[in-house]
Amino acid sequence: MNAKDSTGDSIHTDPTQPVSPSTASDQYLETPDWDATDPMLPLPEEVAIQRPSSPVVGRNNNQQHAPASSIKFMFPSAPGTTTVSGPLSLHDRPFPQTAVSAPHKQQKSIVRKPLIFALIALAAVLLLTILFTIAGTLVVSPGNDPSVSPILHSNVPEITSKSAIDRPGAPGTGAPRTGAPGMRSFQTGPHPLVVIKGHKGDMNISTGGNGTVLVNARKQGSSSAGSANMQVQYAQSKDERGQDRLDITTPQGNANIDFDVMVPAAAQVQIQMDGGTIAVNGISGVTIDTFSGNLDMENISGPVDVQTENGDITARSLNGSVKMQTQNGSIRVNTINGQVQALTQNGDVIMRKATLRSQSVLETNNGSVRVDGSLAPNGSYRLKTTRGDINLSLPANTAFQLSAHTASGSVSNDFGASIVGAAPRSLVNLTIGGGGSISINQTL
Repeated sequence: MNAKDSTGDSIHTDPTQPVSPSTASDQYLETPDWDATDPMLPLPEEVAIQRPSSPVVGRNNNQQHAPASSIKFMFPSAPGTTTVSGPLSLHDRPFPQTAVSAPHKQQKSIVRKPLIFALIALAAVLLLTILFTIAGTLVVSPGNDPSVSPILHSNVPEITSKSAIDRPGAPGTGAPRTGAPGMRSFQTGPHPLVVIKGHKGDMNISTGGNGTVLVNARKQGSSSAGSANMQVQYAQSKDERGQDRLDITTPQGNANIDFDVMVPAAAQVQIQMDGGTIAVNGISGVTIDTFSGNLDMENISGPVDVQTENGDITARSLNGSVKMQTQNGSIRVNTINGQVQALTQNGDVIMRKATLRSQSVLETNNGSVRVDGSLAPNGSYRLKTTRGDINLSLPANTAFQLSAHTASGSVSNDFGASIVGAAPRSLVNLTIGGGGSISINQTL
């Protein structure tokens, strides 16, 4: 049987044969291609020979060979292999299967650890994916929550197009959601009710697309209020009749926020503000209650009920029942058709191109009352002031019954009589409580 030295030459393991002197200094002769850690490989026929104290003898050396009992047979291998000493035949297998059992276990452990780490990492990725998916469905998004509109946390100076608007909401019955000012879009029916309750700020209501309400809430002027005081609540629902309703609210103590709101032409709008200028154009009805600020309305085709404590009220092209009231300010309307109640404490009441109907009242304490238009038959019309003049201009074919009184001043009547025209006649009552003049003018 032969063994190999480190150069690949064969040497004799028979002690009776000489060994080359060039290998006498080698302590170990290795087998380069055998993996001792693999239990499935057979043990090699070539082994390493070590003799710690006696010279090695080989095929070309005449030195005496050491006794077999002093020869050590060693398998170079990973830790855990066995070194056997003694008079053994090279054909014997000094290592049973257990000689590689420890490296085998170590190899299986080395293989298992990366696999376990990979499985743990995969499970973590799957868990994070599920959590992010669930979190995405819980984000304020009216597209996912049918009761609430979306909330976009960005300030936009004006409404431009739908492409710049957050996802649309859908009708629902949920509680209001709070968010920072910004632009919102709400899908509604053609006749929604929009209710806005604010602190202070200017407001502009106009017509937009059918079935869509667009809201742009923005910080007023150069206010330095923090985000905690820049909050708006939105809630979309249906009433008991199935009508769409959208509530927009700024809590008390909030910073001043301006609103631009676009609604369907058939929408009804209700506004309650502490103060600010409010302008409404092109809708089918409006209700406004504000402590201070001017009110302006145009092209309203339905009922109007507005009041302000301190501010003027102006309107153009109103068609429907109209109630206007201010404590300190004037009321001026151009082109109106309907029943009218216009009241002020300090200011003028002036209506041009007016068609008054039913029971209409125009009254002020300190100011003048002037009406240029017509009176529907069978109606009752009262014009009154405490200190100021009254001027009523009517077409020549108007049928009316006149009652005119002033405490101090003159009464002038172009019709020349108190009862004019054939029945049915309108009842006209003109009263000045203090000083002032009354004029009834006839127009073509």
